[in-house]
Amino acid sequence: MTNEEKILSILEGMQGDIKGLKDDVSGLKQDVSELKDGQKRLEKRLVKVEISQEKTRKDIEILTEVQKSYQEAHAREHKELMETIDNRTGVIELALKHNSKKLNKIANDMMFVRYRLFEDEKDIFSIKNKVGME
Repeated sequence: MTNEEKILSILEGMQGDIKGLKDDVSGLKQDVSELKDGQKRLEKRLVKVEISQEKTRKDIEILTEVQKSYQEAHAREHKELMETIDNRTGVIELALKHNSKKLNKIANDMMFVRYRLFEDEKDIFSIKNKVGME
């Protein structure tokens, strides 16, 4: 084999290698194109997710404010209710003390009336005996 034939053989081998490289580069270009398309889709989805996340964050902030407002309103209402209950309890305690004193006085008066009734009946019995009615 002559030098020219060897060179020709090498060139033919290189030509096959170059064609293989071109096919590989073409495949890589296709892969890169598909990756770019995928990246674009992911970026669009990411934007949607970020928008949704921002909306959710705002909704959570609003819910937090509303909850805080409700909590403050409930605390005020609870305080007012407790004050009303305390005031009414105080009035009821005074009424009970007053009524208890009245009932004690009535009980004492009843005991006195019973005693007087007993004494009066005893006197009437005595008078009847002296008069001879019994």
